[in-house]
Amino acid sequence: VTKCRELQRLWAGYGMVYEVTATRGDGGLEKLVVKKVSAPKEDADDPTGHARKLKSYQVEAAFYRHIAPGLLSHPHGPAVPHALLVSGGDVAGSLCLVMRDLRSSFGEGTTRRGTLQEGPAGAALSFLARFHAANWEKPPREDLWEQGGYWPLATRHKELGQMGAEWRRLKAAAGAIDRRIRGLPKEGG
Repeated sequence: VTKCRELQRLWAGYGMVYEVTATRGDGGLEKLVVKKVSAPKEDADDPTGHARKLKSYQVEAAFYRHIAPGLLSHPHGPAVPHALLVSGGDVAGSLCLVMRDLRSSFGEGTTRRGTLQEGPAGAALSFLARFHAANWEKPPREDLWEQGGYWPLATRHKELGQMGAEWRRLKAAAGAIDRRIRGLPKEGG
């Protein structure tokens, strides 16, 4: 390792993401991203949030172990980081991911959270289309999200309750949207 710097802290003190420059066996330099997760003890004030975060790191480890290799070899698969090391990711809340840094190939797309220009937005949609095409009709995996994402309403009651008045229409529709996403019938019938 010739250089290491902190890129970002993970939410709620769960770890850190580092940018690392390492020397390869052939003497060339390799830019890497290292994600080190060390979950704190369960938060007594938010046990649901703590459990969700632990599950998210387990899912991330499973993704890089089992899904990403197939995407990297798929002829029309999306660009995903090549994980050089996936260590941990079990229920204990410890995970270390070492991945090739894709930023030099794709750029960061946006410099400010909440902004996305047309070009990066199109690239994001292209990624999602390629991702879904590469995984279409594959059987679900038990070690991934049951509902396909980190934001199911069942684990977001606290955040739903904190939504401001300007979001009242979306808040009122949240239950119906959640049922629709999960493929359940409309409430009451």
